[in-house]
Amino acid sequence: MSKTKSKEKLSRSETQEAARRKVQKEIAKTDKTRANELRDAVKSMQVEHDGWVDDEGREEIDVQYREAVNHLSSIFDDGDIPPNCRTMQARTMEFLIAWDAYQEVNGEPPNGLWVAYQSMVDTADRLDQVEHEVELYDIEPIAILRNPGEGRAAVSDFQIAKMWRFINRRGEFDPSLVQKEFVNPGSVTKLRGGMDGRDWVHPAIADRQKKAAAMKSKRIADRRRDDEVIDDKPKKVRQPCVETPFELYCTGVGAVQAAKMLCKPDVEVERQWLRFKAGEVPDMDADLPPVMEGEMNVDSTTADLIREYAADGEMSHEDIAAEIGCDVPVVVSVLEG
Repeated sequence: MSKTKSKEKLSRSETQEAARRKVQKEIAKTDKTRANELRDAVKSMQVEHDGWVDDEGREEIDVQYREAVNHLSSIFDDGDIPPNCRTMQARTMEFLIAWDAYQEVNGEPPNGLWVAYQSMVDTADRLDQVEHEVELYDIEPIAILRNPGEGRAAVSDFQIAKMWRFINRRGEFDPSLVQKEFVNPGSVTKLRGGMDGRDWVHPAIADRQKKAAAMKSKRIADRRRDDEVIDDKPKKVRQPCVETPFELYCTGVGAVQAAKMLCKPDVEVERQWLRFKAGEVPDMDADLPPVMEGEMNVDSTTADLIREYAADGEMSHEDIAAEIGCDVPVVVSVLEG
């Protein structure tokens, strides 16, 4: 081999290595940006969670908290997951799975939800921000593919278009773009819109984008399937406890908790508790079968509440019904019965 050919071959090798490193840096930069986006999503969730914990006026999980969880889920669903974020993704998915399970039940959030949440936050705190080198395959220059020299067959322009991923607007591999790049190097690969009106993307990056899109579609499909399974499950119907209100009061149960156990409006039970506290002892038989008020079955406690509100003369039937948590016909039946 002559010195000229040796230098030419070395120059081509150095050009390929430079191109490879350039693409590696581009992917590493993209990975870092995406990693920061994912970590920021977890940090945003942490800020919302801490605010909810510190706010005494937000005793239960509210709409604002639910929106923060939905935002976290959408960020992780929308895009690829860099290699150094895989553990954080796994912990986040565990939190979201625990969150979905919590949505199916009533009552306090289970301890497992907060364990998963803390694990997710801890992983985000330890996220390694070192740039990740991606192994890329080199694409042989078009000039060599067309004229490989002795002992090697030339590659067709169509195959070169596939190797370089030269695609036209119809999504087809276009040999004419090979000729365009050959005649004027960089006119397709470097010029903005050079690939039939679109920017050329290195095949390695294109493969990653395709994989990310497939992963996103799978996650969305899995989430929809899980939602359908949850919707198909029979809904649990809460039944009132067997204890009477007075029995619950005597055992030290608070009015709010008793309202949940009795499946009654909070305001109704709170008024009962005030009466009990004042020394009023109810007729134990009154809490068992409902008494007849007019043409409707209304328990005696509800009937007394309706009469008390009506005695003020300042509330309409609709207001009384809304305050007590019953239907308007029930109010009318008690007052006119």
